[in-house]
Order: sequence, then C-alpha cells, then structure tokens
Amino acid sequence: MGDVKIQDVVVFADMGIRIDLEKGARIMDNAMYETEQFPDLIYRMAEPNVVILLFHSGKIVITGARSGKEVQDASEKLWTALRDNHLLMGVGENVQEIS
Repeated sequence: MGDVKIQDVVVFADMGIRIDLEKGARIMDNAMYETEQFPDLIYRMAEPNVVILLFHSGKIVITGARSGKEVQDASEKLWTALRDNHLLMGVGENVQEIS
C-alpha cells in the first residue's frame, strides 16, 4: 500500500440551537439559500477554504477541510459569525462559546 493522504474531511455536527437561515442569507457574504432547491444555507468560507451546510435545526455539515485543525478553525469562525450576527434563535445576548 502506498502513502495515505487526507484529501477531504467531512464533518457532521449539531450545534444544539436553531439558526435563522433567512437572515443569514441576507447578511453573510458567500451564502446561498434557495429553499426550493435545498433546505439548507450553503456558506462558502474563504479561510479556511471550506463549504458549510447549515440547517434550521442547528445541524451542520463541513466539507472541504484538509485537517482537524481546519475543521476546528471553521467551526469556531462559524459560531462567532452566527453569534455576532444574532442568527442563533431562542437565546439571549450571552451566548459565548460552543457547547
């Protein structure tokens, strides 16, 4: 067997809180939300270079990462963007960290 190289990491996660996808589509750069096509918001993050599918339920799928560090960086940046843009539904202003 030759060398093994990670080409793409796919992560499924539940953020544990609902997400306002309609508002997110309006204010997030590189976001696409067309409910007639697919029930999620597609967010293309520039750094790290990943694509994140966000569902109203709070479930997410991260694709395109090349390492666990890229997954961690993407999830932290996503959480911060959702929190700072008030896209987390049903919580007060005190949301700080990923649970």
